[in-house]
Amino acid sequence: HFMFNTLNNLYGLIGKNPIHAQESVLRLSRILHFMLYESNHQRIPLLQELRCIRDYIELENLRYPGNLSISLNVQPQVNNLSVVPLTIFPFVENSFKHGASEMIEDAWINIDFSIFKTSFVFKIENGKGLKLSNSDGPGIGLNNVKRRLELIYGSDHTLQIMDSAESFLVVLKIELTRMKKIEDRQYENQMSYSRG
Repeated sequence: HFMFNTLNNLYGLIGKNPIHAQESVLRLSRILHFMLYESNHQRIPLLQELRCIRDYIELENLRYPGNLSISLNVQPQVNNLSVVPLTIFPFVENSFKHGASEMIEDAWINIDFSIFKTSFVFKIENGKGLKLSNSDGPGIGLNNVKRRLELIYGSDHTLQIMDSAESFLVVLKIELTRMKKIEDRQYENQMSYSRG
């Protein structure tokens, strides 16, 4: 759905703002590159996943002109951490799919990356529309993410999901010992493709 929605938005944007359309195509290209190539690695710099998230947010913004408030806070201390690919991204995607897209107006999403004591902490909260408020609970995608986190991080992580009438909040904590620092040069040597 994301791909078709984005292509449709780009089609309309080409005539109105060609420069913005070019930038959006580049963002879409980077997301696809991340999904197809970078996500195949055992670990990647957290900044790589964060860049994919930023690109995704910018593309989703095309769907909500002036109707979406996004707060993205990234604590500098997280910059040197590594992460298993696609650990964070599904939660961001979920906040748009089941949050912003369900709200008729004043949609909002707050995202926070930080370190607290001995843990990496990721928080994401989004407003909810009536359809989501009346839903039967987490979908298959969220359950798959839970199982994946359990397999990868086991007891070294906690995942809290708070579902209220007005918002949906996810708090993911991973022990820093499982978020080993990774050198940029080391990561570049692992890449299986050449950059043009």
